Amino acid sequence: MGHFSSKDANYSNSRLYQEIKANADGLGLRCPSYYELTRMAQKLGQNDNDIRSFSTVFMEWNGYNGVNVSGVDYYDNTKHGSVIYDLSKVNTDMEEVSPKNLFTGFDHSSYDNTIVQDFSDDPRIESLKGKYINWYDKLNEMPLSDALRVLKNYTDSGNLLGYFKVKNLKPELIKRYLRFIFVKNPRNSWGDSLVDEEIVNGKHSNYFAELIDEYKAYYWVNYESKKGSVLVNLLNNFSRNLDWNLNNEEENTKKEEYLGILMGYMQRDLTPWEKKFIDEDYYSIDS
Repeated sequence: MGHFSSKDANYSNSRLYQEIKANADGLGLRCPSYYELTRMAQKLGQNDNDIRSFSTVFMEWNGYNGVNVSGVDYYDNTKHGSVIYDLSKVNTDMEEVSPKNLFTGFDHSSYDNTIVQDFSDDPRIESLKGKYINWYDKLNEMPLSDALRVLKNYTDSGNLLGYFKVKNLKPELIKRYLRFIFVKNPRNSWGDSLVDEEIVNGKHSNYFAELIDEYKAYYWVNYESKKGSVLVNLLNNFSRNLDWNLNNEEENTKKEEYLGILMGYMQRDLTPWEKKFIDEDYYSIDS
């Protein structure tokens, strides 16, 4: 799986770790730290003479004395062999378990863990806990530093939370997330800007403009895109929310004041399209 560091977590590896840990907890097994577990996997993968599977090493780390049956006819039922464990350490009492408590189908839900999955993989998470909850709904419960780390991992993997997920985050997370994606400008696997598709020109761009305005994240006016303009989105959103009882002069006064606030954050030249919008479309004219 590549290089492992005690400080930096590769996205794919941290995702796998959370899956293993969630299922280990469900089975009542201990799970090594992320660093210990990945080093264990790396060491196993580099030793060509070690025929044990990763699950064998994991169970042995938990203190189970197993018998490796790799290559043994009849007992070897997997590509990498299987292990028969010392059942004296296992509670063999039978318990009836409803199938729906074992795993989820394709219901666009994830489980009670902090797994950060690509959207297409998210519903496929399996956990013995069987409690449906989306991972992003747990962000508000985490310490701020942990929630930011999870969001960073998710963004670094080429993903962006949609508006209706972002708006439910606690205020401090929203402020930090808006800043992070502005700086990061995450891109999908094709190299397209997710910010362009979602925040600048997407179907929820007007909602994101409201969010940017609510949290005074006006540095967004400096975001440059060939597909649209956050500045224009903000001006349009402001115009829509003005009191309809204002006359043209009162309305234009408020629009000018708001534009002045935004321009105070502007650190680039206006694009020709932005200039045209302000000159021809922003202000009200007498009919």
